[in-house]
Formats: sequence, C-alpha cells, structure tokens
Amino acid sequence: MTQSPASLKRRVLIINTLGGALHHYTHELVDNLSDPGNDITVATIFEPSQAGGGRLGWILRYVRIVLSARRLAKAAPNPVVIVTWPVLGYLDFLLLVVLGRRTDVKLVVHDPLPLVTAIGYDQVSRTLARMTLRNRQIIVHSTAALTDVQDQGFGAIVVQLPHPILEAAIDGPAPSDRPRVVRVLGQFKPDRDVTALEQVSASIDSAVTLEIRGRRWPQVRGWNVVEGFVPEEELQHLLSSSDAVIVPYTRFYQSGIAIRCLEYGVPIVGPAGTSLEDLLGAGSPLLVQATESGVGSGGWASAVATGLTTTRGDIQLLVAALRNDSRERWKACLTDDRR
Repeated sequence: MTQSPASLKRRVLIINTLGGALHHYTHELVDNLSDPGNDITVATIFEPSQAGGGRLGWILRYVRIVLSARRLAKAAPNPVVIVTWPVLGYLDFLLLVVLGRRTDVKLVVHDPLPLVTAIGYDQVSRTLARMTLRNRQIIVHSTAALTDVQDQGFGAIVVQLPHPILEAAIDGPAPSDRPRVVRVLGQFKPDRDVTALEQVSASIDSAVTLEIRGRRWPQVRGWNVVEGFVPEEELQHLLSSSDAVIVPYTRFYQSGIAIRCLEYGVPIVGPAGTSLEDLLGAGSPLLVQATESGVGSGGWASAVATGLTTTRGDIQLLVAALRNDSRERWKACLTDDRR
C-alpha cells in the first residue's frame, strides 16, 4: 500500500548533546534532513568544557531535555528523536525508554570503542541496552564503526549512513602569489601518525609551508607547530586558506575535519582502508596504502603532491555527489517505519 505524503511527514527533534564540539555536525545534519516533509527542531546541551558544572550537570541537563521531549512523542503522529552523541553510551537507550514505543529513536554512535574512558560501553551496559531496542536504531558513519557495533551485539539495529555534508562553499581560486600551505588541524592524540608527517616534510617542496594547529601537539620535525585551542572563526579561516589538509590518524572511525575541508573545496590526504575511502573513493591518489613505506610513488609525499594539484572545482563536484547520496540515504532511513 502506497503511503500518502502526509503520512510520511516526520516531526524530528535533534538533541545535540555536545553543543560545542558538534555544533557544525548538527548544522550539517539539519541541512541534510531539510525537506518540506520534515519539521525539525534542535535542542542543544553544552558539554562540561563549555558550560561547566561537571559531568553530573551535563547528564542532568540531558535528562531534562529527554523528559521534555515526551511532549513531542504525544503530540506528533510520526515522532523521531536523533541524539547526536550518547551521553551515557548504550545506557542512553534505558533513559530514552521514557519517550515511549511510538517514538523512533536514533542514536548516532561516533566512537563505539572510545579512545578515552567512557561509561556505557561495557558488557553489562550493552546487555541492559539490548532489553530496550524496540523501535530503536544506532547510526554510524563508517564501515569500521559498523563492524564494531555489530560485534557488540547490536547488529539488528545498526545502520551505516553517510556523514552529513554541506554544499561546498568556494569563494574562488586562491591568489597565485600566495604561498601554498599544507595543514594538520585538530588535537593531538596517541593515534596521530607523526612518522608520516616527518616523511612529508623530508620530501616536499621547500616552497610549501607545513603547519600544525591544535592542542597538545609536540614539535614535529619540518613542521611549524602552533599549539593551542583553535576557536571556530579561526578554524574557518585555516580551512579556507589551506591548499591541502592531512588527516594523519592511525585509528579513527570518521573525520569531521575531513568533511569540513571538503565543504571548503580543500583536498584531504590520509590513509587508505579508512572512512576516507567513502569520501574519496577506493584507489584515490589522495589516499596512502597502509603497506607502503610512505616514500616515493604512492606514498605520503605523492598523495600530498596530488592534493596540491587538485582543483577546488574538482572537490566541488565530489561534494555535490556526496551530498546527494547522503540526503537520499538519510531520507530513506527517516521514512522507514519499522514499528
């Protein structure tokens, strides 16, 4: 039986539980879901680093938002609640029970095996969460995350959807007399591949400026390291003024910085066999195979050189295709009535 347009209309509440860190992601998600058939509302909760009050205060703010969302479930014919980050890990599903079975709950899990200590991902939490899975769904953005969530026992409710992405905003070609700049953007963590960055600096044209911007970075041979937090306005300038950006991670599920680079028409360079392949395509010369030495043809230096010759128009075409695919697949997910 064919559903009428009215029956497909969804009332969507997005709960952004990391108002600072996921502000741009939520903006991308709203844009991705924008459709005459969707009525979208965003509720924002700021994390302790932004709002203070510690972890307990953050959890209490989340609980209040969830409790108030019950009104949505009662008033809307097809309510959907999307949580951008699980505050309590998989235990979020226990709290979200208060929304009732009529509410379609989608939990975006960015990091199923957290790099830092987090609650709600242990065996007991997973067992408790699996008791409340009727009309519940986990959304991930990479094959690696999909595999890990399936291994954790949620294969029946997990779905991989593209990371939402905005239309590429390109002001025009960079001035020809401006020095070319290759950057690394983001906080230092143990999974950053410093060796790869040193390989780049050892072989790249000396006329190219190499710069690292982010917190906790050590000095890296051949790179200008500017340690410290990068505010949003400055990040936008750094993104738009880069000629290429390296994503030097050895382990990651998806990269928000990579998405934002593409939105500015900036090529990204990183390891193959990661979620970057979903963006650039397998075999892209911007990707470095894990088995390569990183030196010579096909290595890091070659991939960066390709990035420096990739035009913003090329990236704009890529983003248009990615955005169309993302919007279509999210739309299909949103209109899939599994109750």
